[in-house]
Amino acid sequence: MPSYRSQTAAKLARALEIASEEAERLDLEAQTLRVFMDVIMNPDTAIFRVAERLDISGAAASRNADYLGGGSIRRPGLGWVLVEPDPLDRRYKRVRLSDKGTQVAKRLLGAIE
Repeated sequence: MPSYRSQTAAKLARALEIASEEAERLDLEAQTLRVFMDVIMNPDTAIFRVAERLDISGAAASRNADYLGGGSIRRPGLGWVLVEPDPLDRRYKRVRLSDKGTQVAKRLLGAIE
């Protein structure tokens, strides 16, 4: 019977495999995938907090959140997150999973369970 550690390692390997397949299919950069995973783990968070946790610039976090969301004039987004002004301080933006993003997250996290 496999040990708990080997079972966990196998589940994590499968989740990484799914994430890698999704990233390759969509031509996602690793940083974009990291931002998405951070939003999964920290729902309804400020973009500057994502930047702090991932040790990337605020501009990089914002650019990746935009691509994960609605996109920009130059590049359509994936629709996985919603980027909205912070209701308490409109200088900041908050990011959370969309319905589509929740489905992607469930697929990724389902491999771990």
